[in-house]
Amino acid sequence: MQSADFAYGAMAAMLLGGDGINLFEPLRQDGETRKLFGLEEVASNATVYRILCELAGLPQRDFAAAYESAGPGLDRMDMFGQDKPRPAHHRLVPDKPEAADRRKLRQVRRAERAVAMRCLKSLRKQLVRRHGWSVVFGDGSDLPVEGRCFDAARMGRQGEMIFRWMTLRVGPVLLDQDLLAGHADEGRILPGMLRRARPLLREAAGRGRLLALLDAAYCERLVIKALPVNCDWIVCANQYRGALTRLAADQPESVWRSCGADAARGWEESQVFLMNH
Repeated sequence: MQSADFAYGAMAAMLLGGDGINLFEPLRQDGETRKLFGLEEVASNATVYRILCELAGLPQRDFAAAYESAGPGLDRMDMFGQDKPRPAHHRLVPDKPEAADRRKLRQVRRAERAVAMRCLKSLRKQLVRRHGWSVVFGDGSDLPVEGRCFDAARMGRQGEMIFRWMTLRVGPVLLDQDLLAGHADEGRILPGMLRRARPLLREAAGRGRLLALLDAAYCERLVIKALPVNCDWIVCANQYRGALTRLAADQPESVWRSCGADAARGWEESQVFLMNH
């Protein structure tokens, strides 16, 4: 199977909910849907595994090297009261998480950037710009996982095992992404993503300016320094709330401007002032 055919079929399968080694199962079960996507055949699970290993630069492992016998266990029932088969094998999880080869990752990122560039050139500017700025948004999302197949998963704030998915977007276009262990420091990851995305950010801004919207995880000098020179930014500073509250309380009445009541927040009176810190 050609790489382009696999990639197209994989996108169709993911739109239908396919994932993992069984990626193509939704298409395999429905011949009419395959025809809608123009697919005569789809990859087998063995082919999916082989191609994913090639994309990641990881060696293929045979079953004996990847699983061990689960041994005897207790009888179990599912939520409907039916007997639930005991697992016959457990996956062997390496002490050091298996990461994709760096050279392979660079190849994937080049392909992602090429897609992003085509999107930026094709989309109407109104979809990327707001109030004169091209809006940049970076954030991390925690992805909960279960089972023994996720060797880089770590305990999250809610007590569940997670990966951390980092994304950087301009408007609706995904510029860069990274899948990290669950305890990864977002503030240390985003600067590298910003540097990789500079050509795309220049394309998005044209002769205008960028506006980065970032939450408190990115209120760090390394992040601000990595922003392009034509980029304005609004970064949440929750970790400085105590110090800023004390500074605001010390300001004279003359600097405050009344904004009146705010029914939506239940405020009878509100005031604002602007300061540098």
